[in-house]
Amino acid sequence: MPRDERLPLSEDEKVAGLHTIGYEVWMMGQCARMLANGGLDEVVHNTVVESELLHARQLIEFLIMTSKYDSDLRRTDFAPEWPVEKRPADVVTRLKADYPLIHKHLAHLTRERVQPDLPEWKYQAIPNDVMTLVNAWTNHVDQAAEVSTRELRAYLLWERQTPMTTSSVIATTTSTSFDTVDVVFPDERSPKG
Repeated sequence: MPRDERLPLSEDEKVAGLHTIGYEVWMMGQCARMLANGGLDEVVHNTVVESELLHARQLIEFLIMTSKYDSDLRRTDFAPEWPVEKRPADVVTRLKADYPLIHKHLAHLTRERVQPDLPEWKYQAIPNDVMTLVNAWTNHVDQAAEVSTRELRAYLLWERQTPMTTSSVIATTTSTSFDTVDVVFPDERSPKG
């Protein structure tokens, strides 16, 4: 089906989609938390870095890029397009610079991976920028659409309230449009569960 004829998501699909986005946020944040706490052996450290960056990549693609695949979730599935001028420009610039690094050095086997100068992974800065962008997009959805972001806000708030050793790893969730009254927080360690 060409992009112009793509069917809109149902309300249930929108709720499930926001839950899926929340899961990506949660996993990225948990990995950042593990890295901040330290004490990981080399294999576990590398596994957690890679997991964190792959979840960040999913969110970067969703929040900044335009998908060419009809099966992908898109920002416009939830609200009218997010105007570029309303996005945090400095964050978008940094993430656009970080994205090719993740794409070429982590997600694919490429020639860049065998070069002598390997990249320095910004595995603490990238999640901060992604969280800032997720918060800004969620605020946009709250203002521009009639879909409830309650499910996603619960993930953002839950992530913010989970104790960390290094508090600067995950950006703080801020919004004047979210009330924590009646939010059901996950009882399990995994919000997806």
